[in-house]
Amino acid sequence: MIVNRTMCFFAMLCCGAFGPIGSASEEQIQPKPVMTVYYEQRASAEALAALLVNAGAQCQLIDGNTPLPDKLPPCDLLITTPECRNLRMKGILLNLKGAARVVAMGEAGADLLSTKNLNIGAENAWHSRGTDPVNLKLDVLQGKYAQMFETPYSLEADLVKDSKVRIHPEGNKVDCAAVFDAGGFPEGIDGIGRENEMHHWFIARQNNYLLWGADSRADNLTEAGKKFFVNVCFYMARAQPEKLRFPPKRMIGLETVKELLKGRASRGKYFYELSNPQTLFVTLQWSKNVEMMLLVRDDAGLFRRKDGQSPLQIKFPKTGNIAPKKCRIEVGSFDLQENDPCPYQLTLSTKPDLPAFESVERTADTDDF
Repeated sequence: MIVNRTMCFFAMLCCGAFGPIGSASEEQIQPKPVMTVYYEQRASAEALAALLVNAGAQCQLIDGNTPLPDKLPPCDLLITTPECRNLRMKGILLNLKGAARVVAMGEAGADLLSTKNLNIGAENAWHSRGTDPVNLKLDVLQGKYAQMFETPYSLEADLVKDSKVRIHPEGNKVDCAAVFDAGGFPEGIDGIGRENEMHHWFIARQNNYLLWGADSRADNLTEAGKKFFVNVCFYMARAQPEKLRFPPKRMIGLETVKELLKGRASRGKYFYELSNPQTLFVTLQWSKNVEMMLLVRDDAGLFRRKDGQSPLQIKFPKTGNIAPKKCRIEVGSFDLQENDPCPYQLTLSTKPDLPAFESVERTADTDDF
């Protein structure tokens, strides 16, 4: 049944309207969660909704090509499909009344989550093209997310060695936004699914929001992938609402900080706020014979990065004409090994003069976002 409502339409899809992907017991799927799928390509949205409906959900479709309504139809979960674009401009989606929780899909979903400054948004994500099975955390399997692997579909038979499940067919390259954990997520953020790489998670949760960072569609998911996607959506739809929490941010001024990068996965992350428009010079120095990375990003998405030997300096913004109001600075190295420390000095200044450098050996906590 398709109904037009206030310049957007949604279809209430009835149980059993689409083909099965497995079996889910009547006991498991009660009460039926209500899910809203926000889309820009209807056929793709209908195919994903079919998976959810077959498992016992009620689904509503909202056309992203029409003006947004003042509020969403009441639902337990809002799902944004991966083909949606310009979701940075549609952050209002996350503020509309009606959606208790959100599953944001693909790189577009990471952009959407960034509109709330979430740590699982695009600012902390890296692009990848995944082909490997998804490695699920053992403590997740056995902990508070156990239902994610049991309801409405049991995934026990679909798990392969080392608690992995193949979400996409072998050899099928799928674009992903994978959130980097900097050696360990801070409290309040949970990594759920990653590929073989140790520190990048394309399934991660922060309170009421979950990033399914893969560009997954019903026609590029394995049968196990379809079950897992359905289970993730059911889990989020039935989860108790949580107060959104943000890990503390380390604010610095026009100063020099001396830190110790703990190893390859570690990152030094800092935040700087300009009280007046000004050009910022960010200088990174170190003595170890490795290449390091210096990254500066402002609150409007302007991005600068340099890699190489010491010293590295970024003039931000590069033109010197427009200065950011807030910016984030990140230090890292892909040359280091795990638990291979490297002292460094970071200087923020309004002048390009190279600061004096003295190596330091003290340990610093660089895991905060």
